[in-house]
Amino acid sequence: MNKKIDKSAIPQFVRIGPVKLGKCYFTDALNLNPYSTLSLYTGKVLLVHGNLDKIVPFSYSYKTQQVLSNTSKISLSIIAGGRHFFLFNHNKLSKKALSDYIKTSI
Repeated sequence: MNKKIDKSAIPQFVRIGPVKLGKCYFTDALNLNPYSTLSLYTGKVLLVHGNLDKIVPFSYSYKTQQVLSNTSKISLSIIAGGRHFFLFNHNKLSKKALSDYIKTSI
């Protein structure tokens, strides 16, 4: 992770850990507009995000919450001190957030 890709010179492939990603992955990703697609969704949503996530910026969850606030039942659970992967106590907190969400959403 922590890979930086020059948009003007995307390589044929990039290895990120054990995963080999081709140029088309990055080309497609750069052309996506996830928020326009999200705005069409009307179901229930639980976002669980660590506030110290360095891989997916925390602002993405706030933006998603704003986009879906008028069309979906959305809940954002912030894991204080949580990073991209939840371990130990952060994992317990994320499971509790999911359990509480299920109990109140049924």
